Parts: sequence; C-alpha cells; structure tokens
Amino acid sequence: MTHILGAVTWNKAIFYGFYIKDNEIILLLDDGTYRRMKLINWEDSYPLTLKNLFLLKSGDSIQYGTWNGYESKIWFCDVRRI
Repeated sequence: MTHILGAVTWNKAIFYGFYIKDNEIILLLDDGTYRRMKLINWEDSYPLTLKNLFLLKSGDSIQYGTWNGYESKIWFCDVRRI
C-alpha cells in the first residue's frame, strides 16, 4: 500500500541512508547508487515518504516506488520495508 496517487512501479533494494539537500530527498542505496525525490508536496506525499525513511535502518531490505513514466534509476516517490 502506498500513499502515492497514480500508478507506481516498485523496485527492490537495500537501504543505506538518506539526506536532504537542495530541496530534494536523496535515497542512498547499499550498492552505492542513489535516487532523488523533489521536496514538492504533491498530494501531501513527501511528509509521509520522509516519515517512512526515518523508520528504516541501514541494511533494511526495501522497495522504492517510482511513478510510471519516470526513470527508476534516478527518481523515487515512496519507500517501504519488505
């Protein structure tokens, strides 16, 4: 279940951490890559995504969601522990 409206594609990864810089949330993955989310409050989405990120610990298995049509190697819109 996600709070994001519209179609979302889910990708599996290992969570490493996150930080906020230049109006973006940067999701760090265990393989050394990262995904970005703009801090624009589409349908109240980013506060819930940020809350989900604070619940994760480095090494957690996660799924990160990407809106259909967006490049999943660059963007994310939601995250959840699996």
